[in-house]
Amino acid sequence: MAQSFTVTSSSPKIVLSKEPNKPQTAEIIYTVTNKSEVALRGRVKIFAIGKSKSEWFKLEDKFIERDYAINESVSIKVVISVPPNVEAGNYQFRLDAFSEESPEEDFTEGQSVSFDITSPAPVKKDSKLIWIIIAIAGGLILISGIIYLLFVRSLVKVPDVTSMNIEQAKETLKNASLKESTVCTMCPTDSIDWTISEQNPAAKLKVKKNTEVVLTITEGVEVPDLSGQTEVSAKSKLTSLGFTTINAGTGYKTGAVPGTIISTNPPSGKIVMAGISISYTVQKLPDVQVTEDCLSCNPNNIQLVAEGSQVLMKDGNSRMLMFPNMTEAQKALRIIKAYRLNQQCFIGRPAPSLRYWKSSNQAPQGALVSSEDCVSFNPSNLRVIRHNSTLYQIVDGSHAVFAAPNATEANTIINICKKYGFTKYCFVGRPDPSFTYLKK
Repeated sequence: MAQSFTVTSSSPKIVLSKEPNKPQTAEIIYTVTNKSEVALRGRVKIFAIGKSKSEWFKLEDKFIERDYAINESVSIKVVISVPPNVEAGNYQFRLDAFSEESPEEDFTEGQSVSFDITSPAPVKKDSKLIWIIIAIAGGLILISGIIYLLFVRSLVKVPDVTSMNIEQAKETLKNASLKESTVCTMCPTDSIDWTISEQNPAAKLKVKKNTEVVLTITEGVEVPDLSGQTEVSAKSKLTSLGFTTINAGTGYKTGAVPGTIISTNPPSGKIVMAGISISYTVQKLPDVQVTEDCLSCNPNNIQLVAEGSQVLMKDGNSRMLMFPNMTEAQKALRIIKAYRLNQQCFIGRPAPSLRYWKSSNQAPQGALVSSEDCVSFNPSNLRVIRHNSTLYQIVDGSHAVFAAPNATEANTIINICKKYGFTKYCFVGRPDPSFTYLKK
């Protein structure tokens, strides 16, 4: 086996540095010489012996592989760095050299170098220093505690002022040693109506005294201008804006259309809370002189005559009413005779909005026929709601009782009901009655 190189170390044993919790390190120089009679390209490699680890040893890259002239010697530094906590003991390594042309035949094992690894000496604790550190730490804890107590004592709990009005909220925050500011995008016109919807900081949080609590005012709603609208339209609009308590009254305004809105309270344009009570005034119907339109008849002379599929009610030669069937016609005749109805009256002809009957200028009363179909109403509560120019409803509270095509007929219906004290509106045949009558 040819050996073109010699490999020697500067020392057969080295001593590593010893610092607690740090790698143990050292350096050593190997000398590699080309002793052959020709120039060679050679390569060197660390060989870890026994328990040594190859990763503990480092070479500069430029020395790992290079050209060697005849008799040229090259000094190569090996850096050793052993990690902490490696088991104590004796460890070895060496540097080998190889010819690049025939590395398996021409190589040289270098001189072995050993080093000892020992457990690091325990750090001597300075008892005085420890007590100084403990004293400083204790002092810091004491100071922190005092600062914390002083800080906590300066804190106050934020009260819950949501749903309060603004004056109550201000007073509550003042009593808690807090300040206030307000935020509002659509505040009610009267500040007395302001209520708090949100607050920041939130209730129950602890803050420093005199902290500013930002109060968000519940947004209001602007009362709309309902002038000229029908009562139905006005109610729909107010309900959509969140008003739940809506009252109506009547009044008079020159030039206003009967049955339309002439004012509101609160007035239009005012910003209020949606939940408050609001009222509107309806242009009252014009006073009319009640002139009754009545035809006399004799109940004892009334006859029922079939005409095709219908039944005619007549008084002598006078045609009175048409019925869809004999059953309804006979029931109507029983009612006429029981209440002695001898006057058939009309409001609006030729297509009357209401037919009513009288007995010798008196309102029929009592319950003289079995199974009457009647609805009750209070004539004192009747009022007109204008839907449009051709539909006026006469209502008792929220219950529609009659309907008329114009204000005059609607007002006449109310006046007739009050004049005779009618309290019941009765029918024969529903939903499309062939005979109607009023009684009290």
